[in-house]
Amino acid sequence: MPNWCYSRIKFTGDYKAVRKLYNFIAEQFDIPFEREPMHFDKNTFLGTFLDRAGLDSERFRCRGQITDWPGPPEPCDDDSGNCEIVIYTETAWCPMIAMWLAIIKKISPNVQLFYASEECGMGIYQSNDPDYVDNYVVDTWIGSRETIPAEVRGTIFGEEFFEDEISEDRLRDELLKAFPDGSDDSTADLIARLDDLDFGDDNGTSVHKWEYYSASEQD
Repeated sequence: MPNWCYSRIKFTGDYKAVRKLYNFIAEQFDIPFEREPMHFDKNTFLGTFLDRAGLDSERFRCRGQITDWPGPPEPCDDDSGNCEIVIYTETAWCPMIAMWLAIIKKISPNVQLFYASEECGMGIYQSNDPDYVDNYVVDTWIGSRETIPAEVRGTIFGEEFFEDEISEDRLRDELLKAFPDGSDDSTADLIARLDDLDFGDDNGTSVHKWEYYSASEQD
């Protein structure tokens, strides 16, 4: 049973190029594939996209599925003329980006790909997206408020919270609320102090910095 890696994949480019890729992706949602027990639904299975693009699904990692389909692209209002669509995928163990690069090359070569992938069990917090790189993902879960450490009460670490584009400045502001004597500490040291707190068995918090990986480095 794999751990599941969650990815946000953004395709950008001029309207015609993105629209062509969107049509290819969206078409699959309505194709009446035969359903097979114990396999992914073929409408969402990533390997089906490779097959439809005329690519060999045996050559790419594709054990996963789309979990959220894109809405149609709209031309941007800025001078770039670019637009974007976003999909979300769930894949076994790791990001599976190479297959999308191959599909882009085959279907609409002028599209660019930006992604952010998280799989906490494997320690994966990887992205090539400027909106994510150098920012942090913060995830706090609360099952028993009685055991929340006093230090974090009144901070984002003392309540149910999830955000994946936390700037370092904002993160430090919250950490220094918990550790007001830590103004000379590095952000990494403050996170280590947070990790050392006892949240009890029913609570927890996870703070990780996004690590830059180019799309071409991913399988």
